[in-house]
Amino acid sequence: MEMNSVSTNDMVLPASSSTTSAASTFPNELEAVSKPSRIQAKETEFRNEFDAHDDEDQSLARSIVSIHDDESSASSRISGEGHQQYTDSSTSSQNYKNDEAKSRNKDKEEEQFVRRETQQVFCLRIVVVAILMCAGAAVSLVVYLITSNAETDEFESSFQSAARKITDTFLAIPTVNIGAVGALVVANVAHGVDHFREWPFVTLSSFQQRSDATKRLSLALQTCVAPIVTRENRAEWEFFSNNSSLREEWFTDGIDYQVERGSMQLDTRTRIPVAPGEDLDLSSGVGSRIFHYGFEEGDEAHVSSDKDMYLPVYQISPISLAGDVNMDLLSTSTFAAFTVENAAVVFGRLHRDPPGPSNSSNPRIALMATLISFASDKKAMYEGDAYSMVFLPLFHDFSPERKVVGVMRVMIQWGRYFRDILPDERNGIIVVLENECDAPFTYQIDGAIVTALGTGDLHDSSFGYLKQKASLQGIDRIEDGTAFGMSLYHGKCPYSISVYPSTSMENDYKSNTPIVMTFSVAMVFLLTIFMFFVYDRLVERRQRLILKKAERTNAIVSSLFPKTVRERLMEETTNNDQQKKKGLFLAGQQHRQMENGDFDPHVGPAPIADLFPHATVLFADIAGFTAWSSTREPAQVFTLLQAVYKEFDSIAHKRNVFKVETIGDSYVAVTGLPDPQPLHFIIMARFAQDCMVQMDYIVKKLEKSLGPDTGDLKMRFGLHSGPVTGGVLAGERSRFQLFGDTVNTAARMESTGAPCKIHCSQTTAELLMGAGKGHWVTPREGAVEAKGKGVLRTFWVHPRANKPTSETATSKSGSSNENSDGNELQLLDPQVEKAQKQKRLVDWMTELMVEYVKPIVAKRSAVGAKHSWASKSSQVWAPKAGSSPIDELVEIIQLAPFDENMVDAVIERPNATVPDEIRELVREYVAAIAMTYRDNPFHNFEHACHVTMSVAKFLKRVVAPKVNSTQLEKWKQGYTDAKEVHSHMHDYTHGIHGDTLALFAMVFSALIHDADHRGVSNVQLIKEDQHLAMIFKNQSVAEQNSLDIAWKLFASDQFEKLRMFLCPTQIELRRFRQIIVNIVLATDIFDKELNELRKVRWNKAFADDGKHQVPASHENDLRATIVIEHIIQASDVSHTMQHWHIYQKWNKRLFQEMLMAYRDGRMAVDPATFWYQGELGFFDNYIIPLAKKLEECNVFGVSSDECLIYAKRNRDEWAARGEDQVASMVEEFQYIYKGKAPVGEETAPPKGLITRNDQSIQEA
Repeated sequence: MEMNSVSTNDMVLPASSSTTSAASTFPNELEAVSKPSRIQAKETEFRNEFDAHDDEDQSLARSIVSIHDDESSASSRISGEGHQQYTDSSTSSQNYKNDEAKSRNKDKEEEQFVRRETQQVFCLRIVVVAILMCAGAAVSLVVYLITSNAETDEFESSFQSAARKITDTFLAIPTVNIGAVGALVVANVAHGVDHFREWPFVTLSSFQQRSDATKRLSLALQTCVAPIVTRENRAEWEFFSNNSSLREEWFTDGIDYQVERGSMQLDTRTRIPVAPGEDLDLSSGVGSRIFHYGFEEGDEAHVSSDKDMYLPVYQISPISLAGDVNMDLLSTSTFAAFTVENAAVVFGRLHRDPPGPSNSSNPRIALMATLISFASDKKAMYEGDAYSMVFLPLFHDFSPERKVVGVMRVMIQWGRYFRDILPDERNGIIVVLENECDAPFTYQIDGAIVTALGTGDLHDSSFGYLKQKASLQGIDRIEDGTAFGMSLYHGKCPYSISVYPSTSMENDYKSNTPIVMTFSVAMVFLLTIFMFFVYDRLVERRQRLILKKAERTNAIVSSLFPKTVRERLMEETTNNDQQKKKGLFLAGQQHRQMENGDFDPHVGPAPIADLFPHATVLFADIAGFTAWSSTREPAQVFTLLQAVYKEFDSIAHKRNVFKVETIGDSYVAVTGLPDPQPLHFIIMARFAQDCMVQMDYIVKKLEKSLGPDTGDLKMRFGLHSGPVTGGVLAGERSRFQLFGDTVNTAARMESTGAPCKIHCSQTTAELLMGAGKGHWVTPREGAVEAKGKGVLRTFWVHPRANKPTSETATSKSGSSNENSDGNELQLLDPQVEKAQKQKRLVDWMTELMVEYVKPIVAKRSAVGAKHSWASKSSQVWAPKAGSSPIDELVEIIQLAPFDENMVDAVIERPNATVPDEIRELVREYVAAIAMTYRDNPFHNFEHACHVTMSVAKFLKRVVAPKVNSTQLEKWKQGYTDAKEVHSHMHDYTHGIHGDTLALFAMVFSALIHDADHRGVSNVQLIKEDQHLAMIFKNQSVAEQNSLDIAWKLFASDQFEKLRMFLCPTQIELRRFRQIIVNIVLATDIFDKELNELRKVRWNKAFADDGKHQVPASHENDLRATIVIEHIIQASDVSHTMQHWHIYQKWNKRLFQEMLMAYRDGRMAVDPATFWYQGELGFFDNYIIPLAKKLEECNVFGVSSDECLIYAKRNRDEWAARGEDQVASMVEEFQYIYKGKAPVGEETAPPKGLITRNDQSIQEA
């Protein structure tokens, strides 16, 4: 190895050393003696020169000196051989000189290289540090700008979203709210037309009840009718309006209605003062003459002077004894005249008065305070809010040439429309209401609360660039249910609003996060610079070792390969050929092991798996989903899940959340992987909040198509943070999965959470608090017992909540309410929420009924029949005078015979189109029927929808299981035997399958079967309403009353086109009534006579004892009649044959209804005393036998089995838990007991009282 330091070009050895002369060795020996001294001098020079360098440079210098050490030893060896080379001394001397010159040049090059590299390394250090410092400053600035802009963007986005809701609500005032008043206008016009009354002598019946419903929908404070009275009929009008019988008909009845509601005591207005000497009497509340009154403080009423036209107030709601009736509207507002002149809706001036009570000396303040008290059902003050009067025209008929005969005046308070439209976290939104006639008025909206700031445009001008404006000038027409609607007049004072944010709203979205994050980034870069120096020293130390190895390796490679090849070999580190060979070898080895059944998991590619130390896992579950899905078809269940999770996926994409999987109704997601996210816990909390809000919106929207209770579904969320293992499990259907305790804990957080709340572990809560989001977190009251985890301390999370002040935090410390401190969506006002839910139910019921109208359309199209619904019918068929619906009850309903054309109708049924006018009439009818339902806990419109949904489910299950798949496939492919298949289905379902009118009648009957139910049994109803009992002959009074109300509405002129569309002939109309009579009366399961008739019919149709014979021609219709009645009976009590939670819900409501009857003295015995045993008897004697009969009918497929299984399961559950349930209900309804009316001292039900363990149930 020592010879490598000597060049073979400078030293040429002879082929044979024996031929070398002795004289030639002497010069070489002298050279060998003198050279080490020169090398030593060179070494000293090198050492002195490099003493000034730092340590790394000195080590490099020492490595260069070692080269010369090698050269010195080599020279010594040469001198030992010099005697043998004496003869060639001159050549060797010259060669050595050349070698020495090259060595010196090499030393200089290496010296220069070391200096150059040292300078470059030093410069590089300076550059790196400068770059890191510049990058730190730049990144810190960028982070500050990004986070600050993100907060600004979030603020602006939140404002724009809230502004859209506000402007949409404002634009809905004329179209939706005032449009709702249009129904009352139509009712007035229809009343005059239907009763052949000439205006102004028209008095609408039940005006107070109708107006109350209208005010709830329109959020109006007052409605009143003011007919046009002329000079010629003024005297006749004054006599008519003061007629005692007419006044009794509406004025006195209206006062009685208000007294019954307990609202009459809120009328504390002072009677309108009459000017001395005026022939005017207001003592009865009705002016004896038409008078004018200016509603100014100190003003007095005067008899109106003689003129061409008056607009006296007539029917008004609410009624006040202050004497408003017969006050001329033309004396208080000129805008009423614009309504008459333009036959259009007119918005009046914008009024605003000082705050005050209802007994204020200012008549306007007193009026507003009184109206607000009536609207809120409690004593209230007028707070100075802006209000206006809206005038709607009244027409004499519905023809195109209709003329205005009066005005409907509506008093509205603008602030009421902006309440409860925004979530609580949306605060500080400014709304400026303005028109061209009056000064603007400014409101501030803080979540559900609206505050009147005062007159003028009071918004902060710095937010002008975010202005959102909406004007009513773009609305020209208001739908009122008629063909023409009502025009909106913009000639006077058009209204508009401008929406702005405020500083308080902006502050909600501003935090110290940008500064904190900027400081954190800067510290990270400073730490990076420090670590760079440490790393540099370590790298330098390591490089020394590598350099030594590299030099040895380079020496070997340099001796074997040329320079170009060497550089490529040093740069390339791939070994593809070896990897390919190894892969082929391993694949063959795995294949042989699998064939031998001995598989080694260590052979083959390594699994894909990683540990993610910082992650947050979310589990979300739909609360009540199991119970809800038990009442739905599978397609409906998947419709809900697909809609919800599609929105969740969209939110996850926006929030950069990784969706893991969905399991049933559970949604699993994670943040912090696959890419690290420092704020993974904050991202997940916001994601959960977004999902919760979106879930609430989706279910309410889907309630229109998926039916009742859909809008009540809520979601539970559980969060936990910690390390998780994530990877891909190889095999079929490989997917990414999470493992670890963090996943299990997140699942426990969800299962122990509450609906509409975000539940998190202590770990996640601490992370949020550590990130400055402590105001998001509220400790949950009490510890949580989690399966497999023991007792845990958990928290509720409410993202974007306001930071509490020190005073608030102090006041709330020590008093935490689990129901109020969590992340709970704030509900709307109960009345508004109830109205919105009713509207959703009406929409759903409308769509369902339209679906059953489509088969009627398809059938008529198949047979080529033309719709004659647009023409007038000659006469509406009605029952005989003096008869009641029960007299029309028949043993057998004749259904439509089999029609071969129905095959095409069934195939084309989904493509059938229902005219828009008919669809709208169906909606109007459903809405009208909904208004007839009383506010009972059980017998209400929601229960009617639940019954209707069950009827629809039964009808979908009416199938023919004996039809094999081959026949059905041929039918789908249009084979000629499709008629044979359909005929088989028609016979198997006893004709129900093909009778489209009967199918619609069943859904129709479910809608109306409890209309106007009084919340008591028929026995009690007979005692309370002798007149009604006499009309319906003391039998099935409630059912007949519901049928009578619904039929009269259906037979009215308003729904003539709908009636003609469904039943174009008197035969069809009569058959339709016959079906609904039998169906509705079938819901009376306590009438012994009817039960006995049903028992006889059942034996005739299904008993095989040979005692009951039915003609073959009637056997199918008899069985169809029984099946139809069993459908409505099972649907009426369907909650007992559904999920336990569904049964609990309606059982509690029925108990509440009967308890209220007991409180009011309408029931003699406390239902709690017999409820437990009564339910057991009800299951044993009615529900379970009914479910078995459904199975014996053999037309319901799996539904009959499902009903029987649920009925037995609920019966067993009630037997085990019923007593506790009754005790719980008694505890919950203590407020009813406290207000119980005295009933007497009876301890047992009086004779004839209906209870759920009545003997008549057993006979049913």
